[in-house]
Amino acid sequence: MNKKGTFAISTEMWMLIVKSFVTIFVAFAVFSLISYGVNKKIDVGDVENEVIISGLLQSENCFVYKDERVYPGIIDLNKFKSDINNCLNSNKLGAKLSLGVEDKNYESFIKKDFYELEKRFCPFKQYKCNEKEFSVLVFDDDKLKKGKLKINLVLKNV
Repeated sequence: MNKKGTFAISTEMWMLIVKSFVTIFVAFAVFSLISYGVNKKIDVGDVENEVIISGLLQSENCFVYKDERVYPGIIDLNKFKSDINNCLNSNKLGAKLSLGVEDKNYESFIKKDFYELEKRFCPFKQYKCNEKEFSVLVFDDDKLKKGKLKINLVLKNV
C-alpha cells in the first residue's frame, strides 16, 4: 500500500468530519433563530383595546346614532339606555360605559357579569384594563347635546 494514499484518505476523512460538524452547527443555529421568532409572544393588548373602543364609537350595532347613515361619535341616547350587551361578540371582555349629558348621568354595561367579576384582576399581567373619556354629541329628543362618555374596558389576554 502507498503511504501517500493513506494520508490523502485520512485528511479527507477529517475534513469531512469537520464539515459535518459545521453544517450541523449552522443548521441548529438557523433552526433556533427561526423557532425563537415563531414562539415569541407578541403583546397586542393595548392595540386591541383601542380597536374595541373605536368599534364601540363607530359601529351601528352599538349605540351610535343612525338615520340613513351611521354618524360615528354621535350617541343615540335611546340605544345607549337599551340593552347593548350584544354590542361586542367576545367572551373575553367586558365594559362599563358612563355617559354624562347636561346634569344627568347614564350607565350601561357590555357583559356586566364578566366586567364585575374580572375588573379586580386588572393589576395582573393577563388582563388589560383601559379607561378612556371622550367628548361626544348625544342625540336625544331630536336634539344634539354635548356629553362626556367614559369607557372602562376589561380585556382578558388569553
